[in-house]
Amino acid sequence: MVVCVWEGGPAAPPDAARLRRLVACWRECAPDGDAAPIDLAEGLPAGARAELPALMARELSDWAGAVAGLDVSELVDLVRLFALAEAQLPGCEAGKRSPASACARELRARGAYPAGLTPWLRRHSGNRFLPYGSLLDLTRPSASAGTGPEPRT
Repeated sequence: MVVCVWEGGPAAPPDAARLRRLVACWRECAPDGDAAPIDLAEGLPAGARAELPALMARELSDWAGAVAGLDVSELVDLVRLFALAEAQLPGCEAGKRSPASACARELRARGAYPAGLTPWLRRHSGNRFLPYGSLLDLTRPSASAGTGPEPRT
């Protein structure tokens, strides 16, 4: 049996090592994934529960680099963990900034988004932005994109 020990700090930004520790905690409290109801208040270590609100309050742009180095199963586990944290833990409400959206976007970019994940999210989360995030964010041009199409040469 692996014991999950939380070593993160509340002010630190998300990074792959910290997210892998969260995945290890998730896998310990939910070894069967969706097979049984999961109570994060009892299953996650106190340190991880205490850090989640600050971690989940970060902007979506803070997550891209952190999730890029994770494998598909880790990303799926994080989508589930973050969705349940929003539903069950005080202060974890993230709405359109949910890190679950950042993980889901990375899965879609890799062509690895599991078909059963969206129905799972609908059953376990009340966040209307999951799994896609805000559609306005997806259609809004980035600051570096300029004001129009590239000129022809």
